[in-house]
Amino acid sequence: MFFPRGGDEDNTTIIRAVVIPTTVTGQFRFDLFAVSSEPGYCLNAPQTLPTSGEDSAIWKDLQFPDQTDFTISGSDRNVALTSGTNNYQATVTVKSYDYGAYGKINAQFMVSGKTFIAKEEGNGKLYTNIQRDDDDNFIRDGSPQNSGPTGDNQLDDNDNMPAGSGTNGDGISRYEEWRGFMVQGVHRRLNVTKKDVFIRNFNVPDAGISGWFTNTAFNNEVDVYAILGTEWKHHQGDTPEKRVVNFNYSPATHGDNQQAIRVAVPTRRDPMQDPTAWGESLASVEPWVPNRQQLCKVNIRLITELLRNGKKTTRRVSF
Repeated sequence: MFFPRGGDEDNTTIIRAVVIPTTVTGQFRFDLFAVSSEPGYCLNAPQTLPTSGEDSAIWKDLQFPDQTDFTISGSDRNVALTSGTNNYQATVTVKSYDYGAYGKINAQFMVSGKTFIAKEEGNGKLYTNIQRDDDDNFIRDGSPQNSGPTGDNQLDDNDNMPAGSGTNGDGISRYEEWRGFMVQGVHRRLNVTKKDVFIRNFNVPDAGISGWFTNTAFNNEVDVYAILGTEWKHHQGDTPEKRVVNFNYSPATHGDNQQAIRVAVPTRRDPMQDPTAWGESLASVEPWVPNRQQLCKVNIRLITELLRNGKKTTRRVSF
């Protein structure tokens, strides 16, 4: 079962073509086409795109690597021709450079001046999707992201947990949740049924803050991800364009810009308006949803005092 990968985890899959009857021999040619060229290798990595090479926006995400018994050609290394002409079968290797890589491959068999196009076993198509994708939505068939609330289109954004105001979605399309994000240096594909919130923890000492938000504040109905400074658009800043986490996108598969929340402990130079509150959130415009929250302040001193005094209360947060 092939799941495409990128970055430091580039991986491969194999495609096999066979002639029937096997007594006939000739030369095989494989062609990759309709291949994605997503910027970077996932939605938030790398932070700065190179102008060329495998993480650039022009690099095809599926290509033929150098391999024995094949001549590789094409501007995007998209043609593989068997070196010999006495083959009744051929197995070619395809390499993925992106966690959301998708494309198609066909096989041709050439003998006695004639060319025959192979049919995919089981359905007769003249090509095969890489990865397996019979519904052509760029998401691997059988993956959790391929189906869910009200649809399976790559642009769906129907996360329905929590119900909150009754509005589904979190700004991240179904394909983008499949392609995934780097979180603390580890690639994560997301859950299409739960709304996702990204936070940038600046100086809050509790390393488990994302788990607290997920399990306590949202009753495990939201997935909260604490990201590194290299995993959003810029290293610092509170303006919306600097807080975007799904910045490596293609228009054909993009939902909306999802922004991270900057979480910080107020300093002496930046006191909270209400020193008796657990914290406060700052947003410039309504509605007061996570994507509009520029900064959340956590009153660590007050929380510590409440815990020391045995007042372990919780507050439900909804949106």
